[in-house]
Amino acid sequence: MLGRIFKHWSFEYSPDPEAQVFYGLDFGFSNDPSALVEIKKKGNKIWIKELLYETGLTNEDISVMLEKAGLKKTSIIYADSAEPKSIEELNRMGWRNLQKCYKGPDSIRNGINKLHQLEVFCDPSSKNLVDEYNLYSWDKTGERPEDQHNHLMDALRYGVSKMENNASYGFYSRKRKTLDEEGLPLEPIDPTKKLYTYK
Repeated sequence: MLGRIFKHWSFEYSPDPEAQVFYGLDFGFSNDPSALVEIKKKGNKIWIKELLYETGLTNEDISVMLEKAGLKKTSIIYADSAEPKSIEELNRMGWRNLQKCYKGPDSIRNGINKLHQLEVFCDPSSKNLVDEYNLYSWDKTGERPEDQHNHLMDALRYGVSKMENNASYGFYSRKRKTLDEEGLPLEPIDPTKKLYTYK
């Protein structure tokens, strides 16, 4: 079981024009980079692309970099739920669809298993993403990944964390259905509507 975690990605990157688009964001600062990955999903296939991999970024800097990367303030972004302050600050900067990823029991292992169930196509020009793909490995126990070469991998796990089980994968619920059969939002969140209740 030891060794590389992912081995079967394709590097023929040609996303389906009808694919749904969302993003995964991992926060960093001094030693660890902030990392953003674009995910396009159609059926059981995802196309992934590195958009950000940089240290020393404040939340204000991240907001600027998101815009430079071509994201809209309505873009759906799943970020590390262990950073509620950063998520709230970016929400207040107008990124209203930036939200906590889902982290349940053994979330790292479950996220890896979920990615193993998908057909993954990686942009070959995404240098850091390709490097992490080649280096992301199990630790000596074979139970958890090594805590390195994992910033874009974590962002990718966050991005796919709510893709299934419909609303049960959300931190919020509405009085009406808001996610499709793949667990993705049917429409952007309208911050003027108080339709949410915290679970």
